[in-house]
Amino acid sequence: MAGRESDTPVVAAEPIVDLTAAGGSAAATEVPPEIFAQSLGQYLRAWLQRIRSGDSGVLPVLLGIVVVAIVYQLRPGAQ
Repeated sequence: MAGRESDTPVVAAEPIVDLTAAGGSAAATEVPPEIFAQSLGQYLRAWLQRIRSGDSGVLPVLLGIVVVAIVYQLRPGAQ
């Protein structure tokens, strides 16, 4: 079966990238600023900046849980 003319060689569609290689400046830019925060104020400012930029994280989930808890507490006849 080896050496048939109808066999086509397998060609990689994309080059293989070493994901374990150190990226220098690229790795430093991906670190969230919360990690480098020296105080609670710096942490909160960095967190609010992430939310303003569109990265809400788990905030929608937490707000949903709070809303559900409030609705069930205000429901008439709940015991």
